[in-house]
Amino acid sequence: MSETVMADAQASKAFILRPFENFEATYQGESADRPIMLTELGQPFDEAVNSGVDGYDPRLVRGLSVPMGSRILLWLPILFWVSASDPVTVNRYEWRLFWRLRNVFDFNNFRKSYHYPKQADGIPETILVPPMPARQRRVIIPCAENSVVYNGDEPGVISTGSIDNAYLSASQSIFFERFYGANWAGQRQNPLIPNGTRNPYQPDGSSYPNGTLGSLQQGIADPGNPATLFPATGPGFMLHEMQAMGDELLIGVQRESTEAFPDWDFTSGDEPGPDYTLSTLLGNGLGEELQDLGVFVFTANTP
Repeated sequence: MSETVMADAQASKAFILRPFENFEATYQGESADRPIMLTELGQPFDEAVNSGVDGYDPRLVRGLSVPMGSRILLWLPILFWVSASDPVTVNRYEWRLFWRLRNVFDFNNFRKSYHYPKQADGIPETILVPPMPARQRRVIIPCAENSVVYNGDEPGVISTGSIDNAYLSASQSIFFERFYGANWAGQRQNPLIPNGTRNPYQPDGSSYPNGTLGSLQQGIADPGNPATLFPATGPGFMLHEMQAMGDELLIGVQRESTEAFPDWDFTSGDEPGPDYTLSTLLGNGLGEELQDLGVFVFTANTP
């Protein structure tokens, strides 16, 4: 016997991460390799900012609190960008994941979960405070970027004269990790609906044409907007599962700063900028911001 499940004890409800309001005005014309950060409710700053508590950078970006060691499930929009001058070449965005540790000072003031068991000051920051620079105290809040390990060559043997010397050439290199949208196959991923299905939008009660595609998702993008390069009827997200490696998760999106398109460009119109699609999903490209769309994050118990 089935029953309605209003809340799953194994996983949280979705946290919706979005850029801050009207981010296009801030990023327009800036280098495209400058990441746009997505935060819960689009709040740009950490709650400690403007709290009156001394010791915090007033520019500290907001993070999403996660249980360290838990499973993290990401739903990342499949975003692409093209240019009006080259509408054939489809380019992918990069997703960047950052982890941050919070400390005892954060817990005492804001009841934040922490795994950095100190509250002493770190290195102060020199700020120009007229009429002369001043050193502002900063508590320690370290940040790391998601990384991946590449293995080097296997161990080998070299020969010196008549003596064979075994040596280890195996090595490991750590690089920052990037997540790219999959090679989207467009509407080829959508199924067909039965021939003869009635079209409720036709006053004469006629049917959809044979070969009409069914929808796997809705309400995410407008399939009737040709300027939106996004799988509107689905699937429109790629999934990634990982382990929480900090007290807070921060997510940013960027693209390669190419010679032809070095800067962010969210321009709409007959010849939209390459980043118009991103603006329609995450910003005000459609004339209003849809607060319920963005990156979906779930935290779950470890298996």
